[in-house]
Amino acid sequence: EMQHWTRLMVPSPLKSGRVIEITRDEAHYLINVKRLKEGDGILVYNQTYGEFSGFLSPLSKSALKKMQKSQSLPLHSNFDRFYGDYKEIIKGLMHSEQFFEKKDSYSSLDSDPVTVLLQDQIRGPLNSSPSDLHFGIYLSLLQDKDTASASIQNATETGASFIRGIETERTQLSNSTKKANTFTQWLLWAKESSQQCGRLDIPNIGWNEDKISIPLKEFLMRGIQSPLICCVERSDSPSLSHVARSIYTKNREAGILIGPEGGFTEKEIQLLKGIQPNVHLASLGPTILRAETAITASCAILQDVIYSQ
Repeated sequence: EMQHWTRLMVPSPLKSGRVIEITRDEAHYLINVKRLKEGDGILVYNQTYGEFSGFLSPLSKSALKKMQKSQSLPLHSNFDRFYGDYKEIIKGLMHSEQFFEKKDSYSSLDSDPVTVLLQDQIRGPLNSSPSDLHFGIYLSLLQDKDTASASIQNATETGASFIRGIETERTQLSNSTKKANTFTQWLLWAKESSQQCGRLDIPNIGWNEDKISIPLKEFLMRGIQSPLICCVERSDSPSLSHVARSIYTKNREAGILIGPEGGFTEKEIQLLKGIQPNVHLASLGPTILRAETAITASCAILQDVIYSQ
């Protein structure tokens, strides 16, 4: 049953028995979108502290302050008993027997904070080993917001360790493109995807908080430290899986460069070919793929190669 619980990624320190306050947007998502009620179980996680089971519990501001001071609650393996003991503690703090009446929804999220009481640790922190294999995505900015969203979410779900934007000669840098490709928007899409797919972290987004993308030429001039696989449509280059297997025999990380709608220009391809030995051209097959399809396919191939090593 727990595997079907809603997951919520929060930056707070997590510990069994701790009460954490969630943001208004998170409360809206849990209560009004997911239709969770008081006492419903959820999973709370981040890469530093791991993943914990807990349950939803709206508190008054005064009760929250008292709970945050003590942060000491009884823990039981039986969830119902655990919740029952918690209710008795809160009633004592609030002097109210009516607080825990079952509600269908919480229409006012302004007056009282919504909290989650953490119970058991389900998974430990994300520990990365030097021997782990990784891949990241460099993608041309996409003009359509839905396409951009699907691309970020697919890269997150398939395990990309970073997602960075690239501006090519055919990248359409219109106002709609800029609105669809902001640091905040990419971060939100990655977080939503992380909560859905089960990973404990999200990819490293953009080049920094102020710069989601840089021109291709500037990227290449910075120097390619790890192997870069450039996917070129309808080329006679080796398949992506073949190139990736060859790279991961000697390297722990690789980046995948996905071109814009219409593909790379001939000038850009020649520029990429001239950077040896860290740039490798690869093919995704005989057909022309849409950008979001190319991202999904390439990430899936890299993930398969990594897990088969």
